[in-house]
Amino acid sequence: MALPSQEIVVVGSGKIGRGFIADLAKKSGFKLVFCDTSAPLIEAMRKAGKYTVVNIGVSQTETVEISNYEALHIQNDQPAYLDKMIQNDFIALAVYSGAFPAIAKDFCEVIRQRMILRPDNDFNIILCVNVLGTPQFFADYFASHLNEQEMDFVNSHVGLVQALVLRAGIEATEELKAKDPLVVVTNGFGSLYLDRDAFKGECRIKSVELVDQIADRFTRKIYSGNLGHCALAYMGYLCQMTYINETLDNQQIFHTMIGAYNEAEIGMQKEFGFSDEDTKKWRQEIFTILTNPNTKDEITRVAADPLRKLSPMDRLVGPAKIVERQGGFPYYLARVIACALKYDYTADQNAQKLQQMIKECGLAESLCRICAVDENSILGKLILAHYNDVFIVKGNEKC
Repeated sequence: MALPSQEIVVVGSGKIGRGFIADLAKKSGFKLVFCDTSAPLIEAMRKAGKYTVVNIGVSQTETVEISNYEALHIQNDQPAYLDKMIQNDFIALAVYSGAFPAIAKDFCEVIRQRMILRPDNDFNIILCVNVLGTPQFFADYFASHLNEQEMDFVNSHVGLVQALVLRAGIEATEELKAKDPLVVVTNGFGSLYLDRDAFKGECRIKSVELVDQIADRFTRKIYSGNLGHCALAYMGYLCQMTYINETLDNQQIFHTMIGAYNEAEIGMQKEFGFSDEDTKKWRQEIFTILTNPNTKDEITRVAADPLRKLSPMDRLVGPAKIVERQGGFPYYLARVIACALKYDYTADQNAQKLQQMIKECGLAESLCRICAVDENSILGKLILAHYNDVFIVKGNEKC
C-alpha cells in the first residue's frame, strides 16, 4: 500500500474551497492543490502565492494566511490535475451542480488509474455541495460509465462523502479587497460534518466530525439553516434593507423567522427521529450563525434565484410540506413563502421571471407551477392570505 497522501485536492476554488476547506487543511498540516476552470483566478493565485481568509465570528475575528499551495487549471493543466487526484486520497468538491457531469467524467478516469497505480488505497471525494442528492448523482454516473470490475473498486475503496457545510462565504469589503484581491471572508463556523457510513479509512482532517443519518441531516440543514437565512433575506428586502444583519433588530422579521424555524424543527424531528439533545445542539449552531451581528451579508445575494428556492423540495416549500405531513400548521412558513413570492429585484433574472409569471398566470396558478402547492390546500390558503397581508407590501411602515 502506498503511503497516505499529505495533500488535499480542492476542486472548485470559490469561497467554500478557498475559505473553508483550505482553512481546515492548513490547520491539519496538509498542503493544498486548488483546481478551477477560471483562468484569471488560477493565474492570480499563482502570481500571489498566498491569500487571506478572514473568519468573522460572534466574539472575535480570525485572520489566516493560506500559502505554499499549487493552483491548476482543470482544462489547461488537465494531466497534472488528474495526476494530483490519482496520487492523493482526499478530494474536496466545491462546485455548482452544472459542473457535475464534467467532474464525474474526470473522476472515472482517476478511478481507472488508481486501480492500476494505487489499488489498495482508499479515496474519499468530499462533496461540499449544497445540493440534495449529490452522492446519488455521482453513484449513478459511475454505475453507467464504469465496468463491473471498476465498480467493485469504487464500492471497496471510493467514498462519496456528503458534507454538511455551515461555514458561509461573505462578500469582502472594498478595504479588504484593496489589501488582498484574493481575500475570502466567512462566518467563521469551524466544524465540518461528514457521512460516517460513506467515509473510507481514517479521517486525518481536524475539526471534522463523522456523523450518521447524513441524508436526513443534510435535508435538515437546507430546511433550517438555509430556511432561516432566506426568511431574513426576503423579509428584509421588502423592508428595503441591504444587509442580513440589519434584519436582526426588526422584531416583526425576527419573530416570523423564529416561528418558521420552530415549525420546521418540530416537523423534521418527527419526520427523521432526531433526539432532543441532537435537535438542541443543532439549533444552537444554526442560531449562532443566523444571529451573528458582525457578518455583513447582502440580502440580494441570499435571496437570489427565488424560482429555485421556491421549488417543491427546496428550503421554503420543502419544510412546509413536512410540517403538513406531520400534522402541523405551517403558518409562519407560509408567511415566508409569501414574502419570497414578492421578491422583485430588478437585477435578478429569475426574480423578474417570477413576477412575470404571477402577472400573466395569477398567484394561484403560479403557486401550483412553481411550488407544487394547491391553492385549496391548507398551505396554499395560508400563502394566499399572507400574500395580501399589509406587512408584505414593499416599504410598509411596519418595517
